[in-house]
Amino acid sequence: MRNLLVFCIFFLFPAFIFAQSPVHAVWEDNQNNDYYYVRIDPTSGIKTNVQVIPGMTAFVAGRKTAYDTDLNRYYFTGLSGAQQYLYTIDAVNGSVISGIAFNENVVGMEYNCNDSAIYGFKISGSVYEIVRLDPATGATISISSPVNITAYVGESFALDRRQGLYCFIGFSGSNKRLLAYDIHSGQQMYNHPFADNLAGIQYSCPDSAIVGLWESGGQYKLEKIDVINGTHSTIGVVNGVTPGITAESSCVTSTGVYIYRGFDSLNNISIISVKVSDGSTVSVVSTSDNAKGFREIVCCEENNSTLGIEMNNFSDISLYPNPCHNQLIIESSLMFSEIRIYSLLQGEIISQEASDFNDYRISINTEELRSGIYLTRMIDKAGNTHTSRFIKN
Repeated sequence: MRNLLVFCIFFLFPAFIFAQSPVHAVWEDNQNNDYYYVRIDPTSGIKTNVQVIPGMTAFVAGRKTAYDTDLNRYYFTGLSGAQQYLYTIDAVNGSVISGIAFNENVVGMEYNCNDSAIYGFKISGSVYEIVRLDPATGATISISSPVNITAYVGESFALDRRQGLYCFIGFSGSNKRLLAYDIHSGQQMYNHPFADNLAGIQYSCPDSAIVGLWESGGQYKLEKIDVINGTHSTIGVVNGVTPGITAESSCVTSTGVYIYRGFDSLNNISIISVKVSDGSTVSVVSTSDNAKGFREIVCCEENNSTLGIEMNNFSDISLYPNPCHNQLIIESSLMFSEIRIYSLLQGEIISQEASDFNDYRISINTEELRSGIYLTRMIDKAGNTHTSRFIKN
């Protein structure tokens, strides 16, 4: 009996280590012409149909999905006839909260839990913009308009939540580029040549890394992308697979496992899980479903080193009252040269420069602000940056 117990623990323990949260997605029931919000267990490949989406006739590709970790909502874009809709799903009980007519073409959607905002890449003819998106109304606010970009690479978008960078691969003429933009200021931070074809690009919070799949020498490799230098390096070879990935079917878990739908060594469609830390293959399980729009519940705090400066000793910064009404007080042992306040939908609305701050206690008039969540970005006189949120009632 003792030997049996030891035997069981030995084989159950690895399964416990690699237990993963479900993938959120949209599945087409071809037989009945219905679309469902579903959850997929990546370790078994089992799909659970949670809720049919009334009236939906097509899923719109372009990575037009996001997962709100604050409200536990799954967003995706679909068609009902010829009209495009932005759907909001309660990911807890599976109910459809809303489906609003959405006439904008916004791809590469990414949710940022640091400022409770969805970011995306808006396409208006030949004009491209990085925008914030309000899923309740479909309204967008421009953050930046990339110049000299003539096209973009599908599914190349990633939001580096720790650095506050929106990254993507685009073309300038025939030259492919890796670009990164500060989501707070809209400033272009990096722009490098990037010739290789990487697929399924995602951001891993636990590893603070942008990763993607690269077919090289007949192997499929998990690569780490360095946006600062415009390079990529191999984390590891994905074993037991045939190179290839299906569209709209990759994500990274909160524990740093990269999940994608691809092909096993016999070319069977499979859900494949890979550890981002070392590139080792966790599991390869067969699947027959066609679910798209993979999303996981992921949130990591911004480390405020977008400018390449490490943050230290900010634990004594206080914002109060929070929520506030007519006045916000900022107290710190640091002297600030600049404070900027951003609305999630309006962009920058308040900016105060160095001459305003001759004290360690700063008062900001918030009387004219509408109710909502705001982002405060503070730069001290040493050049360090700190970002916090507050609520205006």
